[in-house]
Amino acid sequence: MQERLLLDESLPAADHDDSSFASGSGLGIESLFSYTPYRIPFPPLFAESMTAQPQPQSSPSNDDDDDDEDERENPTISIPTRYYSTILGRRLLALSSHGVLTTVFPSNLSSPASVANTPIGLPEYIASCEEPSGNPTILSLKVSTSTRNAAAGSNVSLTLSWWDEYIHLTGSKPWALANLPRLSLTGYLEEISSDQVNEKAIETCFLQKHRDSIMWLPGRKWAAHQGFWTRLVVTQAYWIGGFGDKNYIGWFDPDEWRTVRKEDWEGVRLPGEKE
Repeated sequence: MQERLLLDESLPAADHDDSSFASGSGLGIESLFSYTPYRIPFPPLFAESMTAQPQPQSSPSNDDDDDDEDERENPTISIPTRYYSTILGRRLLALSSHGVLTTVFPSNLSSPASVANTPIGLPEYIASCEEPSGNPTILSLKVSTSTRNAAAGSNVSLTLSWWDEYIHLTGSKPWALANLPRLSLTGYLEEISSDQVNEKAIETCFLQKHRDSIMWLPGRKWAAHQGFWTRLVVTQAYWIGGFGDKNYIGWFDPDEWRTVRKEDWEGVRLPGEKE
C-alpha cells in the first residue's frame, strides 16, 4: 500500500493582477498581443474552443502590424483548445528536468515560528518516469524542507516553464518570455514502493535526466543523504500557454491530463522546437 505523504486538498487559487506595459518599450500593445508561437490545424481540436473569425481588412497603421495582416490572411491561426493545450502541457512535463516545488510550512514544525503557514518554493529535480500517468517522479530527501513539509500534511505544487529550454534550443532570448508556456501541477506526494521502482525502472529513467543524482540514490551506502522515490499525484493542473488572446489559459480536466498518451505529446511541438 502506498504511503500518502500529505492531504488531498486544493491550494487556494492566486489572484490575477492586470499588467501594464512601459511606454518606452518600443512595442505597441496590439503588436505584443497579436503574436503567437502556435500554428495549429483548423478547426481546432474539440468543439469546446470557438474558432477565431477572420478580421475585416483594414489599413495597417505602421510596419509593426505585419503579424495582424498575416493572421487575417492565414486561417490556420486559432486559439488552441483546452485538450490540445493539455497535450502541450504533457509534452512540457516530459521534456522538463526541473521545476519549482512549493509546499507550506506547518505551524507545529516551523523554525522560525514566523514562517508557519507560509509557502516556500524550491528548485527540484524531476523526471516523467511513469507514463502515461502524468505524475512527475521526484527523488525526495528526508532532510529536504519540501519533503518535511509534505510529510507534515502540506499539499504540493510543481511549477514548470518553457523559458530556459526555449533559450537552450534556439540560442536566443525570445522577445517576450511571458508569451511562452508555463504550467502548475497541484497535488500530493506519494511514496513509490520498491516493487514499482524496479518494475518501472524508475532509477534508470531518473538517471537519464540527472546523472549526478547517482550520488544520493536511495539505499546507497555512499549517499550524502537518505532519500526515497516519490510521485507527485496530480489532482489539478493550471496552464498559461502565453498571451491570452492567442493561447489557452486556465485549468485542465484532470481526467484528460491522465489519459494523454506518449504518442500524443510526441506529435506536438512547443515554441522553438523543430518539426
